Amino acid sequence: MIASLNRTLLAEQKFRPLKKMMQQTFARINQSVQAEILPEKGVVSEFVAQVRIMVSYPGFNDEAYPEFLSLSEALAAASAVGDREGVKESVQALVILQNRCHEGRYP
Repeated sequence: MIASLNRTLLAEQKFRPLKKMMQQTFARINQSVQAEILPEKGVVSEFVAQVRIMVSYPGFNDEAYPEFLSLSEALAAASAVGDREGVKESVQALVILQNRCHEGRYP
C-alpha cells in the first residue's frame, strides 16, 4: 500500500508535470524539424535534461528508459554538429518510441 501511495504521489507531483513540460519542449523541437530548420540548441539541451530527470523516476515504463535516453542523446549530438538529417531521424525515432509507450493506454 505504501509503495502504491508513493508512486501516486510521485506521479502527481513530479512525473506528470515533467511529462507536460517535456511534451511542450519536444513540440518546439518537432515544429523546427517540420519547418526544415534546426531546433535551437538550448531547447534540445532542455529536452535532454528533462529526459534525464524522467528516467530517474521508477515505475513509468522503465523498460523504455535506456532507448529513450539514447535517442535523446543522439538528438543532442546531431543538433550539436548541425546535422539536420540526424536531428530529423532522432525526432522520428522519438515519436515512434512515444507511440509504442502509449499503445493500449488510451482508447
